[in-house]
Parts: sequence; C-alpha cells; structure tokens
Amino acid sequence: MLSGNGQAGCVGTVDELVAIMGAAGIQNSVLAVAVPTRAMYDTLSRKGRQGGSLREETVIAGISEHIKGRNEWACRTARTHHGLVPFIALDPIMGTQEMVAELKDKFENYGAGGIKLHPGLGHYFPDDPRLWPVYEAAASLELPVLSHGGLCAAPESYTRPRNYDKVLEAFPNLTLIVAHLGRIHFKETLALAANYPNVYFDTSSAVPGDANGEKLDHAETFLGPLQTNDEVVEVIRSIGAHRVLFGTDYPWFHPGRDLRRFSRLGFTKEESRAILGENARRILGL
Repeated sequence: MLSGNGQAGCVGTVDELVAIMGAAGIQNSVLAVAVPTRAMYDTLSRKGRQGGSLREETVIAGISEHIKGRNEWACRTARTHHGLVPFIALDPIMGTQEMVAELKDKFENYGAGGIKLHPGLGHYFPDDPRLWPVYEAAASLELPVLSHGGLCAAPESYTRPRNYDKVLEAFPNLTLIVAHLGRIHFKETLALAANYPNVYFDTSSAVPGDANGEKLDHAETFLGPLQTNDEVVEVIRSIGAHRVLFGTDYPWFHPGRDLRRFSRLGFTKEESRAILGENARRILGL
C-alpha cells in the first residue's frame, strides 16, 4: 500500500480504510490492485544487464507471479473485511493466456469482483490486442473492468478516454468503468458517454475534498487543474448520473472528506442515490 504522496494524510492500510468507511457511513469500497509493471520491468532488466543473470523471460515470469500474489492478497483481504470488493490487476506483460487463466482462477476460486487495468503503469494502450480475450471473458462472466482514465504520469497518453473507443465498440456487453471522469480530458469523456451506453465513470480523484469538505486545492500539483463544484456537476449531469460512481482513489485522497465535498455539490436526492450507491450495487451485484 502507498501513503498517497501526502495528499490527504492517509497511511494507506486496510484497517485505516475500514475505520474511515465506518466513520463516514460508507458501506462498500473497491480494493483495486495496481502494479507498476513497466517500472518493475525496466528496473529488473537493467539489473540483469548489469549482472548478466536475468533473462527477459525470467523478468516477465517474476512480474507475473508478483501480480498474482497481489491479487490473491486482495481477494483474501476482502474475505476478512466486510464491505471490500476485490478488483484484480491484469497486464499484457503477463501474456494473453496467463491473464485469462488468472482472471478465471481469481473469479472462480477467490471471489474477485472485477478487473483493474492501468495502461499508464504498464505502458500499453487499452485496445492492445492481447487484452481482447480478457474483455471477452470479463463480458461473459459479467465482471466490470475498471481502467485508469485521463491524466497520467506516463510519457505517452496511454489512458486518454478516446483510447477506449475500439474496446467499447468491439464489446458492447462489457461493463467498462473509466476512472477519474477522464481527468482533464472531459470532452473525450463526454464523447465516450454519448457514443457507448456500456461505459461508466467514477469520481475518484476528480472531486478531492479537504477537511472542511472544500476543494483540495494543493492536489493540483499532483493532479493538474481541478474542476470547481459547478464544473463537476455539469460534467456528471452531461454523462448522466445513472452512469457515474462515487470514488476517491484512497489513499491518495480521504474518502470521508471527498464524500463531504460531494454532498455539497447540489445534486438532487435521486442523483445522489444513484452516484453514491445504486449504480455500484447494480454493476457489482451487491
């Protein structure tokens, strides 16, 4: 777990998250596994070149085992902490067969509730052909796919919302959640929403709040320009409240503080019920 770069003062432990959920009245949280596969590959490959002992297949096998270990931990942790829903990490570096096998294993034997992709961390595009069988399996199993959307530290725009067009067109029965409302690329977000009814979005790190429930201004150094309350409402209503899920990106941000800010945005009771619970219950089968 990470401590969130000091954005909200969170430590990043499961016990801390569960305590915050209890205090804020949050019933469920997605425990999403994210692995910095590209950084791992580069580091291990560099060590191999220096020491002359690590072959590429050894590096890839080691990263795959690390991903599977993290996935098992998330699933087992969710079993012992009521209210947590595990989303397992998959990455094309594993290879197509390995990804599909991991998905089926964690779904059938460990109770995985969804898939987490992070094209920015893996330096791949979401329409990478190696992922096609993964999307097919996810649609067949009715498992949602949550993928990073918008601004990312990667050197290329792997996670711009427009990169999901081919995926959504090829798999109309797939439930895809683009995270962060597509952070800063909101025109592309709205275009996706208009063209594909099977795409959803979450508000994680898009509506960060401070201790008073106001906009967490200093997070702009980490996230880029933040939207005002009115701008957030406009984007969400343009998408449709029935297709947006509340999220926070803990531990980078504090779920209770983000919820406090969200409650002040001026949504109707019907809109708030959808964003804060009904949409997630429907998608996750809760």
